[in-house]
Formats: sequence, structure tokens, C-alpha cells
Amino acid sequence: MSTCMITGASSFIGQALGTFLERRGHEIVRASRTAGPGMTLYDPADTESLSTLMTERGVTHVVHLAAQKDRTLTTFALTRRLLDVNLFNTLRLAEACTRTPSFRRMIFLGTCDEYGLGSNPFHEANREEPTSAYGLSKLAATQLLQMLHRTLGFNVVIARPSVVYGPGQSGEMFIPALLSALHSGRAFHMSSGGQQRDFLYIDDLLDGLAAMMTRPDIDGRVINLGAGISTTLNEIVSLALSLTGASESRVTRSSEGLRQNDLANYRVDVSAAARYLEWHPRIGPQDGLTRTLNWLKGPSQSA
Repeated sequence: MSTCMITGASSFIGQALGTFLERRGHEIVRASRTAGPGMTLYDPADTESLSTLMTERGVTHVVHLAAQKDRTLTTFALTRRLLDVNLFNTLRLAEACTRTPSFRRMIFLGTCDEYGLGSNPFHEANREEPTSAYGLSKLAATQLLQMLHRTLGFNVVIARPSVVYGPGQSGEMFIPALLSALHSGRAFHMSSGGQQRDFLYIDDLLDGLAAMMTRPDIDGRVINLGAGISTTLNEIVSLALSLTGASESRVTRSSEGLRQNDLANYRVDVSAAARYLEWHPRIGPQDGLTRTLNWLKGPSQSA
């Protein structure tokens, strides 16, 4: 089996992926800038120490999740900061990979923010038009890695997931915040709710990332991972109200329009994932919300 280093291993996706791969017999190096149980501290700006760590641990695969995410107002200062973290730390990590004899492939977690104003549904062949410094910084990293593949033969696959949710996610995100509020009897304040989003359950994402580690002839590709369908926030609210038995009066909606950089419609084309990974999303919104709610209620009721 492989030895997989996960950067950003203390994140929602990082923790879920580490457990997922470990259960399948992979050795895991949980690389994080934050100390914690089972975490290996690393300096993303130190290529030498990274390559030493990876060589000593016999790392074969790297899943690069670590990034700074900030979708606030775009400023020059913020753009410089995000490029330094999301672009140049990715460059340093790629160089460390090339110095590691056991290395086989990197999986880079991109974002649909890279598409920005691109035509909907988002397809990998679209011309990206990011509307935020965050989307720009991730697109720059994507294009850097593809250039390294073309010129140096660097083995890398870029995953572009849609809106991921599921057990263990921070309450700052829409679905866990909604379910937590309704389950605990608190009011939930939201936008008008007409926005359409492509919600991807965490287990489906993990299946896709695992496939990217082993499938042949996919290096250099960008591959979307999503449900492939649009669901409005109001539809999610209706499902959540039904599952929790909460009253509609608990939810208050704002009359304000979209936030800056926000898109009204958000859906991805997942045909490339079916073709190259033999991957299809399996868990729909009702099942996914039920599993997430059961996790919130307690381990004994989790799926």
C-alpha cells in the first residue's frame, strides 16, 4: 500500500480523508501547521525540511489540501497574501515531491471558485474567470502544476470539488449551521435562499480523491467532483425542517441580494469524473442531510 501525506490534515476534509485512507490500509502522514493528536508539524515554506520528511517516511502520494481561504473583499494586500500561501507554498511542495525518491503522484484540491463567471454548468474545458483573490490564487496554483506536468513530467491531478458537506464540518458552513440551529431550537438567519448550489457529500468526495491516487493516465488533468445537480438553499432548508421537525418560523430570510463574489447558480459537469475515474456521486441531499444530522445528535445515531 501507499504512504500518503495529507497537507491541511487537521481540516474537515483532511481529517475525514486520513481516516478513510487508513481504513483501506494506507499509511498516513498527517501534515499540519497546527499541533494536535497524530499531526506532524511542518513548515510549508521550507522545501528542504519537507523533502527530508517525505523521504524519511517513504511518501508515495501527496494530497495537498492546505490553503488559506478568504472570500472577503478583494484587496491588493489580500491577493498578495493568498498568492504567497496558495501558489508559492504549492510550488515549494511540488519541488519537495521531486526530491522524494518514493513519490508517485500529487492530488491538488482546487476549487470551483476558479471558474468564477465561467459558463454554467462548470466544465473543465471552460475558460476560468475567478471573481476573488482566493479563486485567482487557486487557479494560479492549478496552472503552475499543469505547467510542471507538461515541462517536467510532474505527476499531478487537480480535483475541483463543489460545495462539500457532512459530519465533522465546522458550523460556519451553511448546512451544519442550519442543522445545528434547527436541532438545538435556535433561530437561523440566512439570505433569501434562491441561490442554487451543487452540494457534494463528504464520502463521495473521498471516493473521488482515492480514485485519483490510483487511476492511470490522468496526470495533468483537472477533474470536477460534484453532485452534478443544483439545489437551492431553500430546498435544503425544507429538507432540514422536515428532518428536524422544526417550525418554519425558526428560519428568517434577508431581503438583501447576493454577497460580493457570490454566484446565483453553481453546478458542475461531472462527466470527466465518470470517464476517467469511473466515479459517480452516490449520496443525495436527503441522505446526506440525514447522516449529518445523526452525527450532530451523537455517535450512536451516526450512519
